[in-house]
Amino acid sequence: MWPVDGVVGENGAFYFGHDAKAGKIIKRFIVDEATRNQNRQRLALIAAAILKALPGAALATDQVYREADIAIDFCEEVPRLSDRDIARIKGMMEARG
Repeated sequence: MWPVDGVVGENGAFYFGHDAKAGKIIKRFIVDEATRNQNRQRLALIAAAILKALPGAALATDQVYREADIAIDFCEEVPRLSDRDIARIKGMMEARG
């Protein structure tokens, strides 16, 4: 229906593309399932550390639909955090890769 050949999701963690053999759109991940599970566990720990350190932050409401990343809400559905706290979130994520 769209005039595109594929759609990339979550900064390249997966993509949807037409599989001519199967005759349908297929989601393909860049890494295998075991690696995705390990990454999800690691991301959950990072999110928990951020939420513990910054009580005003929250997981983004669309987090339940994310498969390979985390999104921290610091101003959309929570009162806006200070620039300092936002920088702390960024720093915590960067420090954990």
